Amino acid sequence: MSTRIPSKNNKTADDLYAGFASRYDFLFQGGGGRETQVAFFDKIFKKHGVSRVLDCSCGTGEHLAMLAPLGLSLFGSDISPAMLSVAEEKMKRLNLDIPLTRADFRELPEHFPEPFDAILCLSTSLPHVETEEEMIRALSSMHASLTERGVVIFTQGITERMMAEKPRFESIVNNRDFSRAFAIDYHGRGMTFHALDFIHTDSAAEFHTWSTTYPFMPLEADYRRMLEAAGFPGVDVYGGYDVSPYDETSGFMVIVARKDRS
Repeated sequence: MSTRIPSKNNKTADDLYAGFASRYDFLFQGGGGRETQVAFFDKIFKKHGVSRVLDCSCGTGEHLAMLAPLGLSLFGSDISPAMLSVAEEKMKRLNLDIPLTRADFRELPEHFPEPFDAILCLSTSLPHVETEEEMIRALSSMHASLTERGVVIFTQGITERMMAEKPRFESIVNNRDFSRAFAIDYHGRGMTFHALDFIHTDSAAEFHTWSTTYPFMPLEADYRRMLEAAGFPGVDVYGGYDVSPYDETSGFMVIVARKDRS
């Protein structure tokens, strides 16, 4: 299946995540990096006086649950009903009162009249839209939904290093319960990931395949250009949640864009 977000005019498209949502959280099992992630967000939020946060590609709500102990006013949105259904069950199970809304991140002001201090768009979510023009539209939507000193935070696993090396296969997760491997096709600045999912728990042994296509994969210079076009004058790019410098050797990208020039 494809996980590409349909064009803005195609609002009747099927839920592209329907066959994937129930397995999504296997990616988070084992807890690797959670403390580092929470420490990063806590530092950024305190630096910018953040109290009201929207995760506009919240998926199954894993990052919302992760950030709940920080005492913020949290909100989640996603385009996928299947992902939101899993997120709703998770919020109930964890006894978290976090509002969830079905929304396209290109249309945030239509769903959220009150602005946010921070908007998160994590896990290589922005490139699911089909064109650079649509990405700028999404970034402009986020800009319009921020307070005057607000910030937007992106993360992406595809970097300059990966696009230079072009690995054909990657092992993403391999733990006691779940394994995922990608076979990757490259086409210009686009990529298609063919995923192989193996569930091998005590109660289940399953094998699933799915594919996701990124027609255009932005890298650092692209993000800087698009964010400037959307009205963000300040951009910081890191090579990880540990705020290491981002360069041609980085295997991860974290972007913090500020609405003001501070």
